[in-house]
Amino acid sequence: MTSVLAPDQLGPTVCVGEILVEIVATTVGDGFLEAQPLVGPFASGAPAIFISQCGRLGGKAAMVGAVGDDDFGRVNTDRLKRDGVDVSTISIDPDYPTGSAFVRYRKDGSRDFVYNIATSAAARFDWSQAVADLINRSGHLHVMGSALSVPSARAVIDKAVDIVKARGGTLSVDPNIRKELKLDADTERRFSKLVAAADLLLPSGEELERAAGVEGEAGAIRRLFEIGVKEVVLKRGAEGATYFGRGGRPHRRAGICRSAGRPHGRRRLLRRCLSHLPAARNVSEGSAYLCLGRWRPQRDGPRSDGRCRHSARTRCVYRFNGKAPVMQVHLNELAKLRSEGHPRGVTSVCSAHPIVLRAALRHGRQHESTVLIEATCNQVNHLGGYTGMTPSDFASLVMKIAAEEGCPEKLIVLGGDHLGPNPWRDRPAEEAMAEAEKMVAAYVDAGFRKIHLDASMGCKDEPVALDDETTAHRAARLAAVAEASAKKSGGAMPVYVIGTEVPPPGGADHALTSIEPTAAAAALKTIEVHRRIFAEAGLGQAFGRAIGLVVQPGVEFGNHNVILYDRSKIDALKSVLTDEPQFVFEAHSTDYQGTRPLTALVEDGFPPSQGRSRADLRPARGALCAGCDRVGPLARLWPASALCGDGSADARSARQLEPPLPRDERRDALAAALFAV
Repeated sequence: MTSVLAPDQLGPTVCVGEILVEIVATTVGDGFLEAQPLVGPFASGAPAIFISQCGRLGGKAAMVGAVGDDDFGRVNTDRLKRDGVDVSTISIDPDYPTGSAFVRYRKDGSRDFVYNIATSAAARFDWSQAVADLINRSGHLHVMGSALSVPSARAVIDKAVDIVKARGGTLSVDPNIRKELKLDADTERRFSKLVAAADLLLPSGEELERAAGVEGEAGAIRRLFEIGVKEVVLKRGAEGATYFGRGGRPHRRAGICRSAGRPHGRRRLLRRCLSHLPAARNVSEGSAYLCLGRWRPQRDGPRSDGRCRHSARTRCVYRFNGKAPVMQVHLNELAKLRSEGHPRGVTSVCSAHPIVLRAALRHGRQHESTVLIEATCNQVNHLGGYTGMTPSDFASLVMKIAAEEGCPEKLIVLGGDHLGPNPWRDRPAEEAMAEAEKMVAAYVDAGFRKIHLDASMGCKDEPVALDDETTAHRAARLAAVAEASAKKSGGAMPVYVIGTEVPPPGGADHALTSIEPTAAAAALKTIEVHRRIFAEAGLGQAFGRAIGLVVQPGVEFGNHNVILYDRSKIDALKSVLTDEPQFVFEAHSTDYQGTRPLTALVEDGFPPSQGRSRADLRPARGALCAGCDRVGPLARLWPASALCGDGSADARSARQLEPPLPRDERRDALAAALFAV
């Protein structure tokens, strides 16, 4: 078995949260209703104690938090520095004191706390450039539940989880929610999402049931594995700890061996567990769950229809009723194959999550099939995007995983999705387009060769949706940059997708009755206007490599129902492909369509069918029908179906998705630190 924790070489372990001094009563009893003799101050705060132990064991470690400009603050920063922790992202607040905790032990060994966090420096730090720089190079994030009581920490943790996961990093969570720390409903929801995203969860006592939302140890453990947790170490105080791994079965329980009051028996157990963690496991016999992490939905800003775009989509291979072989298909062959009566699909994964990328690349290697991997303008761009990756960084990540999986580079196609001014649409048009040009150049320079040109959204002081003429002029401007960059960098020239028809991300929030397909006249006009303007700009050859047009085939899903594909409604729209045999359609919202509707979509020329997965980890059934089918969220529950492409769930494939990772010092650091609190 192999550790699920990211290797230390990926970057430091980071903790975000409260930094306190602890002052301890020397008497045993209940509370502080009477004056007590005290000792202290001691450097404290659960996140700070954890990261201090990581540093002491030689791991790369860093802390994000705040202290006051006082002796209590210096007690903490001096201790962390001595232990080898990077304190560059600990801010010094000149106006508020360092947070504090007064502690008194009861006769039964439990403790009473009196905190000052909310009105201290501990609650006054935020997302700064220094914090962003640290998180963008970190490899592992450890979160204590106590940090969720601090609003500033919650905001930083939300961003940090997404970025670390996008880099291939990992997350461990110790609930550590004291009874004195009251959480509101919103914080409870955040806690639940954090638990679901955890690679390693370390609850104790009643924290187990609170994290799972289920009473009873067995049911709680089972539920945690169902929602996505990969490893659980249940801390049992003086009785040691139990590790739950494959199938949710206990590995063993360790007794406690105390030295200076520290539970080294549990530490040895955890160190052993961390060095032998299985990569993926199913919770019960016959289960096809792949619990390898989860991302919060990413809403990447408004679309041309005034709603939000969701770039965290994943697309997958679809085999026509399982009969057609998976094979390598060149994108510029898709229209020809369809017109000849042999429509094919191509796996297209729009995700930055390494687990999803690894699954797609492994599938490509096993079946010698084309692997189309795309990134979006908000997800990855020349300024880093929300993942913190430039196109070059993303391409390097893909190729690194491909090399590990033995997937030949000749099978891999990199694509840029919705490339245009959308990330900067709050700026004047010229300024936004200048950034879009830099982004397109960065994509092409990094080897991306499927380019979706989407300049349909209005910028500052412009209409929300632009007319075809303006959209086409801006698309041509971006295409000129792509062409120049491709010629300069060498290799194949790009192929293009034009147009946009993006429905609400995550589906509609009301019951739906019908969705009107794109009018054939509108689709033809989009093509005609783009062709004319590209020709006027001297980009006729570039337009000759335009392979796809985004349209609405009349499908949608919402919270209440799904509008299935009805091919009888798109007879007129299908005729566009007869008049324009160079193109295939790209459709959106094909989530939940099922085998028959998706097959019909493929046959009718909707290979690029696009669904809106609700997390960056979610591939699902679908087709890049004779083009690029983009479908969504089912594979969070059935990831193997995304690989098989036939809607089936194969637990054996799911269990083998993630290969061994190298052993490193992070496990030793975690082993000590998790029990130092």
